[in-house]
Parts: sequence; structure tokens; C-alpha cells
Amino acid sequence: EKEKMEYDAMVHMTESILGGHPTALKIRSLWQEYEDRISKESILVKDFDLFEMVLQADEYEIQHPEINLEEFFRGVDGRIKHPEVQTWYAELIRQREERKLKSKGIRPSQT
Repeated sequence: EKEKMEYDAMVHMTESILGGHPTALKIRSLWQEYEDRISKESILVKDFDLFEMVLQADEYEIQHPEINLEEFFRGVDGRIKHPEVQTWYAELIRQREERKLKSKGIRPSQT
């Protein structure tokens, strides 16, 4: 559903608002490349987007410990392809799990 809405918005922007201008076609082409992850650049940008989403979720959980946003993290698992961004994600998950253990009174070294 989300993908369809994004696609429809891109079509509306490039056809209705920008009137099919060559620049509009280039924007649409680049957006499709990003969505399909067919170039090194599009893979990296998509991975940045995924990481930024879970980073925001993590920050929100820190500010609101009563809220669990696990679904955001599950939605990203296995989708990050760039090795450097995978490293960042693994570290974020490690820190998140450590924080959750501490909130339960468990020292991470005890696990």
C-alpha cells in the first residue's frame, strides 16, 4: 500500500505538476532506480534511508521508554546491503539491546 501511494505521488508530481518535462522524467527515473536498488548509489541511499528510520525509532524509544517500536527494526532486518551501513545497524541493535537489559536491571555482561 505504501509503495503504491509513493508511486502514485511520483507519477502525479512528474506528470501533473511538472508536465512530463525532461527533468521530470529524469526525476522519475532516478526515483525508480532508488526504489529498485539497481546501482551502487541507489543501494547506499536506500540503506541510509532505512538506517535513518530505525535511528529515529531508537531515539523515540529513548525519549519514551514505555513505547516499543520493534516493528520498525523487524522491517529493516536483512534489508540493509551496504557493509558500512550494516555495521552501523548492528551497533545500533547492540546498544538498543543493552539498554533494554539495563532497564530490566540486568547487566549486559551477565547475558
